[in-house]
Amino acid sequence: MAEDLLTASFQKDELRKKYKNYFAPAAKISVGSAGKDLVSGAGVQLESVQVSLNIDGAASASFTVSNLYNPVENSIRQSVKSLLVCGAAVKIELGYGSEYVDVFHGFIYEISTQFSEMPTMQITAMDVKRLMADNMRLGHVWQNRTLSELFNEMMADYSGLNLTPSVCDNADDVIETLIQRGSDLWLVKKLCRAKGLKFIVYGEWAKLLAKSGSSAVVSLSWGSDLISFSHSAAYVNVHVEVRGSVRGSPETDSVIQSQDVAGEGAGKCGIRPTVRVIEETNVKDAEEVADRLNDEVEALKEGMYSCRGSCMGMPVLIPGRYVGIEGIDGAVDGEYYLKEVSHSFGADGFTTDFTLGGKR
Repeated sequence: MAEDLLTASFQKDELRKKYKNYFAPAAKISVGSAGKDLVSGAGVQLESVQVSLNIDGAASASFTVSNLYNPVENSIRQSVKSLLVCGAAVKIELGYGSEYVDVFHGFIYEISTQFSEMPTMQITAMDVKRLMADNMRLGHVWQNRTLSELFNEMMADYSGLNLTPSVCDNADDVIETLIQRGSDLWLVKKLCRAKGLKFIVYGEWAKLLAKSGSSAVVSLSWGSDLISFSHSAAYVNVHVEVRGSVRGSPETDSVIQSQDVAGEGAGKCGIRPTVRVIEETNVKDAEEVADRLNDEVEALKEGMYSCRGSCMGMPVLIPGRYVGIEGIDGAVDGEYYLKEVSHSFGADGFTTDFTLGGKR
């Protein structure tokens, strides 16, 4: 199911039925290369789980366990010590009843033990993007590889996290020569900008996917799935122009592409659009200029609206996908880009908080 979540769409009633009307929330954590179940393997009790995902930086997770201390020996049990060690792989699944979704693969980054009447241990985990941001192979030359070959070779360094790398077919062209001048994460983001892709890490998958395409993963309704929701709109009225000098051509033969970006109410109060001119040198062709224009337009659209919300625990929500919002207001309803998603599981149940960006 993890693979489907990056492209599939679900009906609300379908999910409600699948998750037994969101009854009996459940969490499962596996640790180590063999994926040993934390509760049964270490004999601990899982108190709470928090998973924070976002489209730009590293994802993180934290979970708290109890029933880990042997009062007779005045020591944390060996079964706990041997399983919960810094650097060990972590897999977190969330869901309802016996229906789980693999939402996080990462490694134990920090362990904090609170010694009290009932000792507890809080474990913080990070995903592969944290390691990729720290891995600087400056000056490394990638040559004569398809994008898939380059990406798979890079991700092989992180095989201990049990991830499956993948590149969408329509972007798998050959890269003749590329010199790495930053971290692995920097390079992947550079490739995404150049080829109109997005880098999504979710569950076992590390994928380079097309920015456009799939429909909303699900629609959430006020009075049903949504617990709370806030919406903000900002004034945007800009004429964006990108001028690109094509390599090998005279400077007078610049490629010029432009687009107007206007939010609600723009132009109704007599204020003329502002002008934003971007100059690019040594571009490959007009398509590269169009891609740069599209990046600027999408960034402006993202800043046009900002939303935050909370809903019943929804493990299918993934940063980088769209989610539908309905039943609030005609001007607010629509499909929004998921920028951040945070899952919380504990004694109070299972809820999901999210931050939305641009409206489609």
